[in-house]
Amino acid sequence: MSTSRWVANFVTLLLIVAFGQIGCALLLNGRRQDLKLAVKPQGSTLSVFKWDGTRVASSDEASTGELTLPRPHRGLSYLVVASRDGFCPTYWLTGSKPTTGAYIDLALMLPAIIPGALAFNIDAASNAAFDIAPSAFEAKLSETSSCDR
Repeated sequence: MSTSRWVANFVTLLLIVAFGQIGCALLLNGRRQDLKLAVKPQGSTLSVFKWDGTRVASSDEASTGELTLPRPHRGLSYLVVASRDGFCPTYWLTGSKPTTGAYIDLALMLPAIIPGALAFNIDAASNAAFDIAPSAFEAKLSETSSCDR
């Protein structure tokens, strides 16, 4: 087999593998993520907001359980608020980290830059490329009398 034929076959194989990985993070992670909740006292609520103030999700009972959220668009943060009447609210600002699927997309860029970049952009646009961090929210709310300290 000639060198040019071998190179052509190798490039074809790389493209087939790379295009097969498009949407890898979407297939592995999906568009939503489950977060663990542990907020005291009983009856506390947890609400999640985008930067424009839009409520993304809320849980009427945040004491224990899970809350399912859409993965953050291109890694943007959420504002998370735990509250209950008579208690001081607690706030979190989430971060994000790339998912395993996003790392696979990036690894594809080494042998095949265009398909790897395309795969990562598809996963980023579908919000599957990033995990919400932290993935658990724990808090013990203080009574209102101690909020002003």
